[in-house]
Amino acid sequence: MNNRDTASAPPDVNHVRPARVLLVGAIMAALISFWGPYNSLVVTGSYLTIDFTTAAAILVLFVTALFINGFLRRFLPSQSLSSGELSITYLMSAIACSICTMGLTLYLIPILPALHYLASDENQWAQELQPYVPHWLVPQSDAAISGFYEGISKGQPIPWMDWIKPLMAWAPVILGLYMVMIAMAVLFRRQWIEHERLSYPLAQLPLTMASQEPNRALNRFFRNPIMWAGFALPFIVTSVNGLNAYFHFIPKVLLSTSLFIIPDMQSLTINISFPMMGFAYLTHQEVALSLWVFYLIGYAINGMFTKLGITRTVDLDIYTQNDGGSIMAFIQFGALITLVGYTLWTARAHLRVTWGAALRPETGYKDDFSMRGVYLLLIVGLLLMTGWFVAIGVPLWAGLFFVLVAAGTFLGITRILCESGLAAMRAQLITPTVVSSTFGTAALGESGTIGVLSYGQVWMSDVRTFVMAAVANGLKLTESISRKGVVLWAMLIAVLIGIVVSVWTTLYYAYQSGANNANTWFFINGPRWTFDFASQYMRNPSDPDFAGLGLMGVGAAIMGILYYVRTHFLAFPVHPMGLAVSQMMLTRHMWFSVFLVWLIKAVLTRYGGPRLLGAVRPFFLGMILGQFTVIAVWLGIDVITGAQGHGLYWV
Repeated sequence: MNNRDTASAPPDVNHVRPARVLLVGAIMAALISFWGPYNSLVVTGSYLTIDFTTAAAILVLFVTALFINGFLRRFLPSQSLSSGELSITYLMSAIACSICTMGLTLYLIPILPALHYLASDENQWAQELQPYVPHWLVPQSDAAISGFYEGISKGQPIPWMDWIKPLMAWAPVILGLYMVMIAMAVLFRRQWIEHERLSYPLAQLPLTMASQEPNRALNRFFRNPIMWAGFALPFIVTSVNGLNAYFHFIPKVLLSTSLFIIPDMQSLTINISFPMMGFAYLTHQEVALSLWVFYLIGYAINGMFTKLGITRTVDLDIYTQNDGGSIMAFIQFGALITLVGYTLWTARAHLRVTWGAALRPETGYKDDFSMRGVYLLLIVGLLLMTGWFVAIGVPLWAGLFFVLVAAGTFLGITRILCESGLAAMRAQLITPTVVSSTFGTAALGESGTIGVLSYGQVWMSDVRTFVMAAVANGLKLTESISRKGVVLWAMLIAVLIGIVVSVWTTLYYAYQSGANNANTWFFINGPRWTFDFASQYMRNPSDPDFAGLGLMGVGAAIMGILYYVRTHFLAFPVHPMGLAVSQMMLTRHMWFSVFLVWLIKAVLTRYGGPRLLGAVRPFFLGMILGQFTVIAVWLGIDVITGAQGHGLYWV
């Protein structure tokens, strides 16, 4: 091959040029980190960055792979991005998605001034909570606090300096958190991908879009008319609803309803989610079956409890109330404990190898991450998080317990995501409730109570997205890349960009337009509920919830039996995983979509076999892509027209 041919040839599929890919990925991460808070503060439209779908990252990859890289591969092939480079840019974008709104920033920033601004004679926060919060943890300037919520006058400078100290005070726990998440995702990467061969449904669409073919500008996925048919379905339906938001005489397409099956029972939600249908198609049938079967079983049990008047009168956080209540939420968390134990047990041989590689690098896997560095990240991260809790007044034992429970919860949820593709879910019990149920709040003291029950919720409450899940799925895409150091740097840079850009955007637009005019949950109701939750326990300290702990034990035992049956009876058709997520609020909105796809796949398998399943697969991938694309189109229209509050998509 002559020099001219070499210069015009596209890069090998797994070839990585570090400077180029890190620059492109950084730009993508910055755009997403800006958009997430901007949408919640200014546009208040449909979300693209609040759950495990990483919709904004998929959308950016779609535009890059189809239009930008397609053009480059056609006319300037040597300047195009390889498949491996596209995978790294997606990984960085997904991490940004997991930080910029619900994953961190829109829970961190609003809670800092809320304790002072939302305090009133009625809630008595000034007397009950403020004295126990370190002055360096939150802004102290009255002008900075009021300006955040009410906005500032034109030409008035934003009080950046009033935020430096509290943001620096939060830096150790945030950095420690992401060090732990990245380390755990890397440690279990090979176990889940190679040894257990999990299906990674959430990674399949970006993996497909990033793939490339020799001498082709676009891969067969983008050239497949079946994919574009699936793309068109949600695009048309959502566009009709978008037109309805502007012109009310246009009828709206209803995708959700409720059925009242039994009197006095909660209604049965029937909801069609195009993305969830797409992800469910990529899930193994036994896993999909477990999701809707366990939901219906739990629904019936809850209904029976209601009719018989069986309940527990205990003060619960708002998430537990919505995710199964005082009985089923504790059972689900017990099931998660067993799932985490099963995950660790099955990975014991692999973890021994990684630990050995940390002690003696020459014994590790070839072309792998430095296990010494990974374990160092894990240990330092755990120490930073625990030390931060101690610094804000939480007892050492409680801070360490909180950090370990949170890490286990993140591990369990990530395992569920990598195996089920249940794209919208959260913790069965938030860690603050686990701590208070195990030890009671009386043992925490005043500073410990507010530290655990309020500030602990910033990163461990409504965890509909977090970095570990994005990293785990991103590592599936980058598995064939030998330069793991570039992948690690990409993750660290994405974390830094996600934090800095999203924090800056949130503060800038809060002061420009006033957080009182923004998303009410993130900026008003969420912080208010969080501090009210701590306040009620400050007035009435609790003892350990032995009944709740007993219910956890019941859930753990049932889950253990299910895993035993699945292990010893291979024909058992239901995966145990469904028990751990059966009564969550988000499962209530997705079970029907999972059931519908499970039924479709059963019919296709019966009458067409694997060939027909493979032929139909692009249709369901197209539905995911079409839903996210049409939401972006209508968000763009809202930005141009100045319209606000057009929520066309949730889950």
